[in-house]
Order: sequence, then structure tokens, then C-alpha cells
Amino acid sequence: MTEADHAPTFIRIKHLEHDAAVPAPRRKVQVEARSADAVAEVDDERWSFVRSAEMRVPFLLDLPLRTRGDFTELMVDLHGPMFPEHPDYLFEVDLLLRGAVIGTKTFRNYTQRHQYIVSTQLLFEDFNVLTLNARRISGGTEAPRFFVRLFHAQRDRLLRTLESNSIWVFSTAHSGSTWLSQDLLCAAAPSTEYRTMTRTRYLAQPGSAVRGRRCAPDG
Repeated sequence: MTEADHAPTFIRIKHLEHDAAVPAPRRKVQVEARSADAVAEVDDERWSFVRSAEMRVPFLLDLPLRTRGDFTELMVDLHGPMFPEHPDYLFEVDLLLRGAVIGTKTFRNYTQRHQYIVSTQLLFEDFNVLTLNARRISGGTEAPRFFVRLFHAQRDRLLRTLESNSIWVFSTAHSGSTWLSQDLLCAAAPSTEYRTMTRTRYLAQPGSAVRGRRCAPDG
């Protein structure tokens, strides 16, 4: 039995809340999602899976034309809230388009959220099959659940917004910058509900830390 054999869930491609510079596309687009272990939310804006999932994305090649260039990519937002509670867990999640890997993200400790940016130039078929495959690299036996949301996006505008809304703290190792950053961002505030999370994303030592080199992840 494959993912296509399971009952579908339909989720909407949404407009990013902070992307207020341009109006949302007029046409509402739904994506058919299937997984053996899927859990759908009642608001049809997000759903979750454990091991693998398949999304049938409709034709989006005309999205830049329909929106006068305001939107040129599909953003797949993937959130694994379990990882901060299990710092020994390390998972990789591949995104495949028509069976070929187009992106891989690593989830561990506080790096619990990533985004895949897919150009609409690749979504030229009536239905374009995107597949998410999660695999364990290390850690215990409990399987994390990944929550998925979809958004219309434009890469350049998204990066500009990210850069303008980010606070960068540079320091030497073990100097207390972790606690300082949490105070600056109020990132230590407790939160149990997905929708009531603080609107900050704290990254302690993101990416490679070799001789002071700190590289933020691309997701």
C-alpha cells in the first residue's frame, strides 16, 4: 500500500500573515494530501504526518502571471515541535518532486522548523506530486510528528522580510549569548499551543560552527 491508497485530506495554500506588501491571490487553491498516519486540522490550513506523505499540487505555472509577479514560489512549511524535548534526536526530511529529491532539511534540538521553496516553474503538470520522507539519523524510538502548511511566496521578498525582521547576535563561544538572545527575543516564553507560540524563532548556533563561522540555515 502506498500513500496514494489512503483517504485524502485537502489543505489550502495560504497567504503569509507578515507578507502584507502585496494582496493575496484571488484564486483559492487546495492541495490533496495523503499519508498513512495523517492528522488533519479542522481549519483545513495544516495537517501532520509521521513517516511519509504525498501532496498533489495542482497546476501553478500561471501563478506569477495571475499575480503580476507578486508570487513565484510555493513554500512548504514543516514544523517538528517534538525536537526541543528530545535533543538527542536527529532526523532528515527529504522533499521529492516527481520522485526526485529537490530539498533535504535537518531537524534536531531547537532547529525544529524549516521551509522548502519550490518554484512554480516546476509545477507545470495538472497534478504535481510532492513527497515528504522523514528518516531517523539518531535518537530514540519515538517517531516525531511533522506539521505541514503551504503558502504562496516570492523568494526575494521573503528574504528581504527575513533580513529586516531578524536580530543578529555575534559573540565568542560560551560567552552567555544564548541567554542574552532569549531575553532579547522573549524566546523562552512557554507555549504549548501551535497557534499561541511566540512569534520569534530563536536559533542557537545555527549551521556550522567552525572557527567562529556561523551560517544561518536556508529554511
